[in-house]
Amino acid sequence: MLWLIIPLAYALEIKSKSFKIVQFTDLHYGEGDTQNKQNMKLQSTILGFEKPDMVVITGDMVSGYSWNGELGWYKEYHKMVIQPMKDHNIPWAIALGNHDIEADLNGEQIIELEKQEPLSLAKQGPSYISHYGNYVVPITYKGKLEFLIWILDSGDKHHCGMLFGYDCVHEDQLEWVKNTQKVINDIHQKEIPGLMFMHIPPPEYMKLWDNYNARGNKYEPVSCWGNHTEYFIEALSGILGISVGHDHYNDYEGIINGVKMFYGRKSGYAGNGPEPFYPKGARVFEVIPESKTVNSWIREESGNVVVHSGRAGNFEKQSVCVESSRLGLNLIIGAKFLLGILGLAMTITGCYCYVKRHFRIKYKDEHFSV
Repeated sequence: MLWLIIPLAYALEIKSKSFKIVQFTDLHYGEGDTQNKQNMKLQSTILGFEKPDMVVITGDMVSGYSWNGELGWYKEYHKMVIQPMKDHNIPWAIALGNHDIEADLNGEQIIELEKQEPLSLAKQGPSYISHYGNYVVPITYKGKLEFLIWILDSGDKHHCGMLFGYDCVHEDQLEWVKNTQKVINDIHQKEIPGLMFMHIPPPEYMKLWDNYNARGNKYEPVSCWGNHTEYFIEALSGILGISVGHDHYNDYEGIINGVKMFYGRKSGYAGNGPEPFYPKGARVFEVIPESKTVNSWIREESGNVVVHSGRAGNFEKQSVCVESSRLGLNLIIGAKFLLGILGLAMTITGCYCYVKRHFRIKYKDEHFSV
């Protein structure tokens, strides 16, 4: 817990009262030399346009499903992922994606690899909560803490309450955020606002599009957490916005309960999308901590800047996260129902046996006593 009271030891010092973040997402290195080179060019081009203070990569940096079975595979492509930031001398943070941990390194090993890079802001989070890649990056101005960048690890698959579908940010992770916020706010005698980044979107992203007049593009269903619970956004305090990746054909944004919610723009040349609907690119954030202001736009590789004002794509309402089929949910519900019936039957059987035994003993006592 000591690191909670010394967050400035890991701080990123900004040069003015506002700062800029470029979010790359779903780069999917490791599927071919051509795509790898195109990825590096895109990253370098956008960094040249925006000249950000930091980069956040929201998962699926590599295509772990393309692993050739050899040790050192992840490390080889990790060098390509980070080279554009090193070339531009820009610090970066990473949020682990579900495909990142499918190759020869697990989440903990990936974070350890990141820690070897002087420009990397990634660090190992607390070991007592779910997943490995949970950490906070303090942002300081003239040595004073002004803002927090929260990185949460949303896991991979089938570990969210033992439900079928994508994993999630678990409640113990959210409790860690709350506790850490309280410690930091108490030390600094004010609420320190923040932005939050993760890979897999929470289920509220379905509602954001269906009910909250989101702006942007939605050309695929939301592949959100398998538990389908909407505890996340409502529980956030002091978080101005969250941004995710994962869904290659979505880049929309909106607001629920005062929290700005964003999709990144799919950046990588490997993996599917976002063509033919729109070009690859990156989401950009301009943050003004003093006024708690977050502005955002999308920068495409061509240099074009996109500020969403309308809506395009699929307007059919969605209530079930992709890969969390109704069949899977019904099996869980059915299993719980059967367990309940079994428990009730055992209770009734136990009561019946007790009553039967009680009256049998009483009958013997009354008829065979001397």
